[in-house]
Amino acid sequence: MKSFSYIILIFAIIVLSKFAKAQTIDTLANQQYMNTIHSPRKATISSVILPGLGQAYNKKYWKIPVIYAGFGALIYAANFNNTEYKRFRKAYIALTDDDETTIDEFQGTRSSDEILFFTTEYRRSRDLSFIGMFALYVLNIVDASVDGYFYSFDVSEDISLNLQPKMLNIAYIENAPGISLTLKFYH
Repeated sequence: MKSFSYIILIFAIIVLSKFAKAQTIDTLANQQYMNTIHSPRKATISSVILPGLGQAYNKKYWKIPVIYAGFGALIYAANFNNTEYKRFRKAYIALTDDDETTIDEFQGTRSSDEILFFTTEYRRSRDLSFIGMFALYVLNIVDASVDGYFYSFDVSEDISLNLQPKMLNIAYIENAPGISLTLKFYH
């Protein structure tokens, strides 16, 4: 009886492996055909040349305004912080130049330590805005590349995965808790 169940198990594994191999070959052929039509490399290079162009190539048009809104906000922040940095730096230089005839913009209402603090904070914020622009540019490229690879990814209703708790009978343990995993391919 035990050898019969082993034979059935081996037969089932062979049949399932042949089915999986045929499914894999069909999927690979379909993927190669789709990759000749849609190139992830082209999407990546397009985004390197002009941010958002790779997203347009991938037909993810809704991402383009998000990218440009991000760049707009970061450019605005960099400009604002740079203007304030120059303003406070000029006031700090006027306050610490040891010339009593020069008067800073704040006319003595702020100390040199306070002006120096704001100078460094605005410079730091400006620099972080530039780093954010670079990070957004790189993120735009990575997004276009990943979307390019998943452009032809099949998400259909032909595949289902069912995960349920199950009580198992194992060797000397009756009703051991376990998990039943069922993967179905409908074709």
